[in-house]
Amino acid sequence: MGVLNWIQNRSNKNPEKITKIDDTFSLRVKALEDEVIKKSANGGTAKAYEEPLLGTFSLNPDYKEAPSTNGTHNMLQTLKLWSRKNIILNAIINTRVNQVSLFCTPARYSDRGIGYEVRMRDPLETPSSHDKAAMARIEKFLEHTGNDDKDYTRDTFRTFVKKIIRDRLVYDKINFELIYDKNGKLTRFKAVDASTIYVAVDKDGHEPKGKDAVKYVQVLDNKKVAEFKAKEMAWEVHNPRTDVTVGRYGYPELEIALNHLQYHENTELFNARFFAQGGTTRGLLHIKTGQEQSNQALAAFRREWTSMFSGINGAWKIPVITAEDVKFVNMTQS
Repeated sequence: MGVLNWIQNRSNKNPEKITKIDDTFSLRVKALEDEVIKKSANGGTAKAYEEPLLGTFSLNPDYKEAPSTNGTHNMLQTLKLWSRKNIILNAIINTRVNQVSLFCTPARYSDRGIGYEVRMRDPLETPSSHDKAAMARIEKFLEHTGNDDKDYTRDTFRTFVKKIIRDRLVYDKINFELIYDKNGKLTRFKAVDASTIYVAVDKDGHEPKGKDAVKYVQVLDNKKVAEFKAKEMAWEVHNPRTDVTVGRYGYPELEIALNHLQYHENTELFNARFFAQGGTTRGLLHIKTGQEQSNQALAAFRREWTSMFSGINGAWKIPVITAEDVKFVNMTQS
């Protein structure tokens, strides 16, 4: 038997199975995954999918971007832009942030009892001296956002809450880092820019599984700069969704109102250009002069008209002139 015959026989024994990509490709992928699940399942395994079958297709292989309304831009960056440039939106956010900040000090410091209180889980249980000491310790930990009360560069609890409430109202997402000592004990926490924290994904575009898996990443200038496990980074949304294309991201109220914010901006720009480009002219005054009227008289009338009606104080005045025939052409009919 020749070498060529031997190679041909080997190839016939182990033919490769080629799957054609067509409209039923995703269904066949699911069937293969179901087969693997049945072989490895121990019982009590959820059947429903929480992510797309083929993972997340993105130019960024390390993380999943927040979904956009048009699918072309990162939604978190779009929300950040709008939260900065709309004065009405900023007034609303600042009002809500200041309202919440009133509750960021212990209630016993307020004459009206406004604030927070650390108490027993069971309100009917009487705290012991040990419990009271633990309450005071927790309260001090919150007040200084950590154990070290001598570090005055850290945020106070009020500042910390103001930061995360603003992120909540803009991105519908709260992120703060939990920092531990070498013994695994929580020592401090700090607010993190929520627009830079994303859900981590593996090489297949799925969220990593496991207790010690990297769940979140921080991205600056489109580059991953830090990784966090679930216990190292807090992630909370107020409006969660079951949409498999959204994942852990929420549904910000600002995203819902984006179209109306655009309408408001267009209106403001239209009105601003009305004045900036000399659009205050309401019409044309056409004067028919007689033979006896000279150019000097017309120039004198032009100077008198300008001095009478220019500026804010001259708005809406009624002109009084003498001429053979005067006609006003209205250019602002609406």
